[in-house]
Amino acid sequence: MSGTVAKVDERGQEPVDNAATWVGTKLRWNLAADDAERQALLGLAEGCPTTTVVYEIAP
Repeated sequence: MSGTVAKVDERGQEPVDNAATWVGTKLRWNLAADDAERQALLGLAEGCPTTTVVYEIAP
């Protein structure tokens, strides 16, 4: 994860949507995050305290 996640992408999605989708994907597939990625996501999450990440565990 880098600072680019904090930018609005070409489809106009807000950073919080991108971060929630990213975290949901990581959780779904039980993927690890290194410290830099974790810190970047936590930084984004601070600005969106009412966002809920929804995911289903992959088979």
